[in-house]
Amino acid sequence: MPNLITPHRPSILSISYPDDGNLRARKVISRSKARPTGKYPSWKMGRMMHWESSHELNAYRLLDSNPEVVSFHEQPLTIRYLLGGEEHLHYPDVLVNFGGTRELWEIKTARDAADPGVVARTSLMQSQLPDFGFVYRVVIGEDLARNPRLSNVLKLLKYGRQPVSLVERESLVRILGA
Repeated sequence: MPNLITPHRPSILSISYPDDGNLRARKVISRSKARPTGKYPSWKMGRMMHWESSHELNAYRLLDSNPEVVSFHEQPLTIRYLLGGEEHLHYPDVLVNFGGTRELWEIKTARDAADPGVVARTSLMQSQLPDFGFVYRVVIGEDLARNPRLSNVLKLLKYGRQPVSLVERESLVRILGA
């Protein structure tokens, strides 16, 4: 007796990746957007990453400077799911690859994350996406903007491209006692 998807049982129906040649499952930047969008020059990814909120931009900065992160991709896939008897599409904001772990991040403000619809979707995603090889995480935008972490990351990103001479490197080794 197979357990098929019932019409009102919350479930993930499918996960689809962008068509060949496309980097994103949906377009982020367009001229008609009422809110700011932009491009972030990622060191790690070697390309411009499209963002649609300052929180996503901060996430990219933090991911770019985190040595545990192997790669990250914006709007990486589409999840078709059933919730409340209705079919929905979900486009997670970021796919983060930590080597052995793949996380799908949805970046929300604390207020938006508390919305009952988002809470229900998050519960579904967290319970069923591990079967597809993903961890699902709602990342709070205000947490991404906290200092001193963000200001330290901005300094790393600003000065991190400067080559370090052998003399400077030796001075740092002596200062740090390594």
